[in-house]
Amino acid sequence: MGTTNPANRSRRPWDLVTLVGLLPAVAVLPLLAFAGILMYLLAQQGSTTAQQAFVDANRSLTRVVQSELDRATQDLERLASTEPGASPGQARAHLARALVAEEGAFSAVLLVEGDRSTVLAGHDVTSASPTLDDSAPGMGITDLRHQAGGRPGVVEVRVPVAGGTPQLIVGHLNLRRLSRILARHAGERSFATVLDSRRIIIARSTDFDRFFGQLPSAQTLEAVTAQRDGQGRFVTRDGRELFWAWTTLRETQWAVFLGTPARQIDAAFRESLITLLAGTAVALALGSFAAWSVGRRIVRAADDMAEQAPGLVSGRSPEYRSSGLRQIDGLYRAMAAAGQQLNDAHRQRDDALVAEQAARERSERDNRKKDIFIATLSHELRNPLAPIASTARALLSGALSPEEARQAAAVIHRQASSLSHLLDDLLDASRITTGRIQLDIQPTSVMSVAQAAAEAARPLLDQRDHRLDVDVEPKDLAVLGDSLRLVQVLSNLLNNAAKYTPPGGRIQVQAARQDEQHVRISVIDNGIGIPAGSIGRVFDIFEQLDGANPQSGGGLGIGLSLVRGIVEMHGGSVSAASEGTGRGSRFDVLLPQAPAGLMPEAPDPSGPPVENPASRRFLLVDDNVDAAVSMQVLLEVLHGFSVDVAHSGEEALERVSAARYDVICLDIGLPDLDGYELARRIRPQTDAVLVATTGWGSMDDKQRARDAGFDLHMTKPVDADELVARVVDRLPASGPHA
Repeated sequence: MGTTNPANRSRRPWDLVTLVGLLPAVAVLPLLAFAGILMYLLAQQGSTTAQQAFVDANRSLTRVVQSELDRATQDLERLASTEPGASPGQARAHLARALVAEEGAFSAVLLVEGDRSTVLAGHDVTSASPTLDDSAPGMGITDLRHQAGGRPGVVEVRVPVAGGTPQLIVGHLNLRRLSRILARHAGERSFATVLDSRRIIIARSTDFDRFFGQLPSAQTLEAVTAQRDGQGRFVTRDGRELFWAWTTLRETQWAVFLGTPARQIDAAFRESLITLLAGTAVALALGSFAAWSVGRRIVRAADDMAEQAPGLVSGRSPEYRSSGLRQIDGLYRAMAAAGQQLNDAHRQRDDALVAEQAARERSERDNRKKDIFIATLSHELRNPLAPIASTARALLSGALSPEEARQAAAVIHRQASSLSHLLDDLLDASRITTGRIQLDIQPTSVMSVAQAAAEAARPLLDQRDHRLDVDVEPKDLAVLGDSLRLVQVLSNLLNNAAKYTPPGGRIQVQAARQDEQHVRISVIDNGIGIPAGSIGRVFDIFEQLDGANPQSGGGLGIGLSLVRGIVEMHGGSVSAASEGTGRGSRFDVLLPQAPAGLMPEAPDPSGPPVENPASRRFLLVDDNVDAAVSMQVLLEVLHGFSVDVAHSGEEALERVSAARYDVICLDIGLPDLDGYELARRIRPQTDAVLVATTGWGSMDDKQRARDAGFDLHMTKPVDADELVARVVDRLPASGPHA
């Protein structure tokens, strides 16, 4: 009998559904393993950071304890230097009573003369009080001294009385007050302990009566004996595992301990592990289900093609059956023309390889640029969000004074404005790219544009202590342009100059006629300059200068790109120049000059007549409760309007049916009714000014709002002052609605 060659043995084929089902595990598990390692390292780092923060908190608490002891000693020194007065001890007794008042630093104050002690203030003082002989060598602060009769021990602060008969002022330190100070600084989740130089507990933030005068746990004693300052995990006398940090005072050799449950330090590690395990389970479950679903469709289509494939030999065209999968349907069609396409496929293969390589390189470049942009955008968004979050938390605490609250509100307003400016720049960059910006071209005063831009850039200029000089000649110089967009151009150039000029620099705005048809506006600074190799790309979107000033504040790299786009839409041009690194830079904007005789009209300083805001009623409809309530507060408190709020379309319809309003602001993305549909229902019931508030601000969105019956379209975030200014012009001059 012949033997079978193992190489010729047929292997059991894989089932396609099974194979596709394994793909999620093959693809996801390595990524999850990497993510797990990364999360473990981050958790370890987080634990280390938490420990260091706790050590810093202990040092801060130690300074508080030392300050309390210093203050107590100084109080006794002032008492010792006080003249006795006409009646013996009268003046000292009066001052001593102030020191032992409620929450005072001492529980008792004594005057010691020889072997006799006189109580100046306080009570519960026994014969264990010192005499002049046994106290004189030990001035300052003592360790815990036990009293007779089983009474609690005391810690004494001893100060000699200068001049005359040898005397000594002795204060019994108020250890309960010291314990309350420890509790206040330790907080609810931590607690603190003070040990004297003999390592006896003399103050404790919790259970003071239970542990006062006792030794701490053996682990604690061993640790504080081994090193003056340190940290570690110990089990307390009441059986709790804590993370401790301790510091020893230099003069008294007392040890100040601050402890917190060890589980709090390890919380980040546990949470990361739970997150990883949950993410792994969810990812595998979803991936396996998706793969199984796709695999079934592929297998059904493949089986059908296998049944029809033999017919190709006899020239019979396969019957096309749509599988719902584009690639499989393509195979159906390809089977009918396989012979004719074979040669073309060979010729096209080489071209496809070249094109694929080029596409891959473009994709890699685009991905790198995208990653840099996303990282920068994330950084720029966090910059204003971090102070907003921390300031809001301070406001919520209720611990701020009215002035501090106003300052905190100003911080939130500034950072929100910065965030809004960042989003506006992003939207403008998109609108310029897609050609959706419309300009209102009018004769525009260059001086007015320069002054408005300087005002917009003033916060950054003042922050960096820059000097700004504006020189427009002649003063009535005018260009053809959109005044708001030209202010945006010039303010972007000023902000750019301020960012890349070291503090205390000089920035100039110069404007003059270039020729008969053009005006040149220049922004000049003495900042870090532009390297010769970078001048050609400073106006490219998302570009940043290599080696730029680290204190410039960064940015998304879209400001100069916006400048170029807006200027070119005006029919002008912009250019940059620099003599090199460290020698400043110059940006020149060339714009069409306004024809002679077409000068901008001065604005009417009187403005429109102002009515009593309380006579006007607003209805705000927004499912974002915080946004609606904050706008309600601004309109009522700052502008004096009467404002109602609704959080759904149905609630808005009920309010409009029950009352009349002068202005109705509708969010487009409501949960139950589309904002456009809601406007169409409301319009027949009211003559109020309808305002659409939405995050979508294209020309198509504005036209759709007009078609739905809106009078105004405003892009979020909506500024309350701008909202009031725009609706006041549309309100009738008559009194309020009935």
